[in-house]
Amino acid sequence: MAGGFNQRRDAPSSPRCCGPHALTNTPLQSISSLLSCRKHNISTGRQRRGQSGGGITVTAVQLQQQPIRLGGLQKCDVSTQFGALCHRVRNGKVQVLLITSRESGRWLTPKGWPVDNATPSQTALREAYEEAGVEGKATPVCVGIYSYQKAVDRQVRRPCIVAVFPVRVRRLLKDYPEAHMRKRKWFVRKKAAALVDEPELSAIIRQFDPARLPG
Repeated sequence: MAGGFNQRRDAPSSPRCCGPHALTNTPLQSISSLLSCRKHNISTGRQRRGQSGGGITVTAVQLQQQPIRLGGLQKCDVSTQFGALCHRVRNGKVQVLLITSRESGRWLTPKGWPVDNATPSQTALREAYEEAGVEGKATPVCVGIYSYQKAVDRQVRRPCIVAVFPVRVRRLLKDYPEAHMRKRKWFVRKKAAALVDEPELSAIIRQFDPARLPG
């Protein structure tokens, strides 16, 4: 992976690959530029010396990427989803909320398909509510991208690319749309990273630091 880059938060809002505006400005904006970008895990760093206007510096963090397996599908068959990295801090330790899948019961993070007229981070927050009963605030900065194979039926799996957005959890509701379909549980980052199946998602969770997010 190439070296890191810097992008001020108060820079022009035209989308650019992996910048802080890459998935925030336009509802249902295509992430095709991100799929070909190699510097894709975004986190905020310190302001550079000599910068004016209090801009926030954004740096890229290296992740080990996995190959996308198309099988017999076409390139255009790759799907996009938006995911939520639900987090809180307890006793000085960052915790991540995981949920179980409806079919296999394996641990994962909330995610779902794009929603009409919603930004990616808004979609991630909506999925966090529907799948995990989360009330909170989503940060409109993509902290990583991972891929997985989604089962369409017993014989066909469709490759999916998931852009992950942090969601700070204020409270968990008892009554929510998928309350009777899934389990949910808090884990420290190291344990949560070990429980998910996707290596890229595991790395995103392990390296996640909410103290480095803007705002």
